[in-house]
Amino acid sequence: MQRGYPVCINVYDLHEANGYVHFLGLGAYHTGVEVAGREYAYAGHPGTSSGVYDIEPRSQVGARFREQILVGECRMSARDVSHAIMEVEQDFPGNAYSPVNRNCNTFTNALCLKLIGKEAPSWINRLAYLGSCMQWALPTAGSGAAPDTATPQQPKFMAFSGVGQALSGATPTAISGSASGSSYPAPENLEARRAKIAQAALKRLGESQATIEAQPDRPVTL
Repeated sequence: MQRGYPVCINVYDLHEANGYVHFLGLGAYHTGVEVAGREYAYAGHPGTSSGVYDIEPRSQVGARFREQILVGECRMSARDVSHAIMEVEQDFPGNAYSPVNRNCNTFTNALCLKLIGKEAPSWINRLAYLGSCMQWALPTAGSGAAPDTATPQQPKFMAFSGVGQALSGATPTAISGSASGSSYPAPENLEARRAKIAQAALKRLGESQATIEAQPDRPVTL
């Protein structure tokens, strides 16, 4: 007969208030599955690699051990247990973690189903379940959805308007712009505008020189 491994759930308290609400089937809990001498659990991280890790049983740092629940016994070899864990962890990358929809307790439940076909006790994840039922009341801006970076965002500029004075001394013309259109002249027009500005400057300079020669005592403004 093939040797079996007990499958246990190690439950940890994440909040001291659990002592007051545990008897109601509520509380904030962390769980891990102990099988074949190791404890397997799930946590989030920014990367796409697996969020599943293993530790010495009942030694989770940052949480207080509460109790151990015997779920059943799996009739698998050590190799088959390892393969089962690797299959389950494919659905639990680090960046998929959600306190409500995909957390350590949902991993515990998935692994128990894979190993022995039994679900974990519902109370270990009831608080998250109640939170998922209330998601409709949460503002979408705070839902934690990742921004869509696949579509390049158009730069946003503040529209402007006003009246500009042409350098050539012509009648002032209105200037306007917005995010939907460019306010910059085409490259081929820049040279023409510069030529006009130079001609106007030379003309003013010529007029000023003539004035100086005709009326040397009169101040001149360039």
